[in-house]
Amino acid sequence: MVAAQFAVFGEHWRIGLRGAWLPPLPLDLSESGQASLRRARVDGFTITAKGCGLLHAGPIEFPLCGGVEAGALRAIALEPVRNPEAATQPYVGLELGAGFTWTPVHHLGVGLELDAVVPLASGGYALEGAEVLGATPAGLRVLAGVELRLP
Repeated sequence: MVAAQFAVFGEHWRIGLRGAWLPPLPLDLSESGQASLRRARVDGFTITAKGCGLLHAGPIEFPLCGGVEAGALRAIALEPVRNPEAATQPYVGLELGAGFTWTPVHHLGVGLELDAVVPLASGGYALEGAEVLGATPAGLRVLAGVELRLP
């Protein structure tokens, strides 16, 4: 996943908008022990609006965040499936997370974030009448990044 975030912040708060893109990935959707006859390429995106409270310990910040994300996931079957069609499923979820950001110099931060994600609305995909890719009830996401802080 590739993500970029724009945020405004004060001494003890941060409000951000993040865009994330999952580049096209080929997936083997066959059941274990079967030949690889069910394959698909999957890609997607999300836009997340989030708010955070900030705790400080010297040059380290500890954001505690909550947010809402929305986007879509697209899949298309690959050979040997004949006449594949692309299918797109909308996605809406809640995000709750914590992290830390170290600011070694005034305009630069390096951070790590751990988010719990709970889908509110998402779908699955079927291939030849059988569900091959479905939504999970919850998940974890780890993000690492570099912040450029402009005055």
